[in-house]
Amino acid sequence: MEMSFGKIYRYDEVFPSSIQVVLELHIDPDQVTIEQLLGPDDDWYRIHSVAVYYEADVASAQAQKIWSQSAVHSLYKEGKIRRARYGFEGEETHYCQWLGGFDPEQPWSQLVSREEHMAEQALRETLAYALDVDGFKEFLGVTPDEISDEKMLTSLHRRRARSAHVPEDAKVDSQEWPRDHRSEKART
Repeated sequence: MEMSFGKIYRYDEVFPSSIQVVLELHIDPDQVTIEQLLGPDDDWYRIHSVAVYYEADVASAQAQKIWSQSAVHSLYKEGKIRRARYGFEGEETHYCQWLGGFDPEQPWSQLVSREEHMAEQALRETLAYALDVDGFKEFLGVTPDEISDEKMLTSLHRRRARSAHVPEDAKVDSQEWPRDHRSEKART
């Protein structure tokens, strides 16, 4: 079925579960967590180590070890994997240092430096703190038709309520906003 924005939705496809993926990749399921990023109706998976490493060189070595010992190379050659990449992510900054991967048909987005990543994160936090709906839509590159202002505002409140960088009073306001907003909508 073709969706309104042009993407083909294959409703009869069944994608492997998280555990099936790690087993087929020959990765110890006790060492990783795996999630289907877009839900069970998609084939985009993210695998993370359950261990936290305090040194970048140790994290890099562990990422390389898991990648090298996995079956990702043979599954890629068989066409079961279209693209994959591996690296390590900073615990606090969430900056990903990519070490390698496969991506001939669909190149990954342009790699950004740590400085660019941190500037992007700061802008994201600033826009969320300010509840700047139009600014956040522009930041994400979405048009007004793609997401309503109300949905965006709800998302910004959720982000602001969870942020470690927002003053406590603003976090509390955003935690209370959904309840107050529902009450307000009910009165109108």
